[in-house]
Amino acid sequence: MTLDRRQHQGLFGEVFVRALAVAAGLTVAKTDPDVTGDDFLFGYPGQLAGTYFPRIEVQVKSWSRPNNGSPFWRYPMKVEHYNNLVYRTLIPRFLILVIVPENADQYVIGTHGHLRLQHAAYWASFTGRPEIDPRRRSTVTAEVPRTNLLTAGKLVELFEDSPPGEVLF
Repeated sequence: MTLDRRQHQGLFGEVFVRALAVAAGLTVAKTDPDVTGDDFLFGYPGQLAGTYFPRIEVQVKSWSRPNNGSPFWRYPMKVEHYNNLVYRTLIPRFLILVIVPENADQYVIGTHGHLRLQHAAYWASFTGRPEIDPRRRSTVTAEVPRTNLLTAGKLVELFEDSPPGEVLF
């Protein structure tokens, strides 16, 4: 049994994001079972921006045929997945869109000097945007700014830019 094209691409997208998290020195947990729409829970192992052990959740999507000519990646996604990103949650949530080559043999390029993962990842937050009624539509176009390039350093900054949740008693 082999992975189909979609499975292979999705797995590569997750590995791409996990590599960024590891490069940033973050802890990584995979949700099991995935019932909330997040793929990973990232943690900062210490104090950052006045918060101890902050966490963020990310939903990872990969795309091999992106559009061109806009300041946004206009990614078509299921309304259910989008709504999971707009809900207010105790832990901040982000969409990470990984732009990958069309051909799987181009995902990774290795030489004696480096191992390069192709191409790049971008992030967006949709928290607080209006929920979409899934009875009226099945898909939505999520706009991810092309300026939101995800690097290991930016991944750490997402923790700093996200206020800690409130604990209610």
